[in-house]
Amino acid sequence: MRFIGEWSSADRKKLVVFEPDVLAVFWKFRQRFIWHPESGGILLGRRRGRHLEVLMATEPSTHDKRSTYLFVREAEGHAELAQEAWLKGERQVDYLGEWHSHPQAFPVPSGIDRTEWHKLAKQRPQ
Repeated sequence: MRFIGEWSSADRKKLVVFEPDVLAVFWKFRQRFIWHPESGGILLGRRRGRHLEVLMATEPSTHDKRSTYLFVREAEGHAELAQEAWLKGERQVDYLGEWHSHPQAFPVPSGIDRTEWHKLAKQRPQ
């Protein structure tokens, strides 16, 4: 499987670059079979104007709630990793968003996913 390490809007005005380690986390926790639970975590990195550089994706913790069609991230575990990354990154590495898997071969965002994206988009500078 070949990973693409970046995504951009159609007009190339917004770019998201993913470090290989982030893509490795996504690959590790993909739902290959229907009985695998959803996985997720937070995305950490740098903001570069309108662009995002995703440096780290946390893995699911034992505190998270997981089932085939559900992932609920709990703060415990993820918050500590975010704080550590922020300090090590000279206070330039911060929370960029969330990630989670879906049980479909070609995932379709849920209504909850779309609602959360809109909330995050409103918080970001244009």
